[in-house]
Amino acid sequence: MEITLKNYDETKQVAFDNRNYVLNQKDLGSAEIKLSTFKGSSQIGSMVISRVMGTRDISLVGFILGSSENEMLQKKRYLQSVVSPFENF
Repeated sequence: MEITLKNYDETKQVAFDNRNYVLNQKDLGSAEIKLSTFKGSSQIGSMVISRVMGTRDISLVGFILGSSENEMLQKKRYLQSVVSPFENF
């Protein structure tokens, strides 16, 4: 299974394709969902009036492949720029 990370505005992406980036472990977490409901006086059942989805922690563990240390550092900086677009690497 190939996983592709995309940055916020989808201008950059990294694919864990086992050629450049290898993914060993993944935990996509789970998010809590809260539903708000309403029930009228003569209503049977209730109606969902809003949904709030919480955040979730995602963990990806892997490594970077390259033919030299410099190539791996360039790929590392690019990966960091995808997952943290507000920092300069």
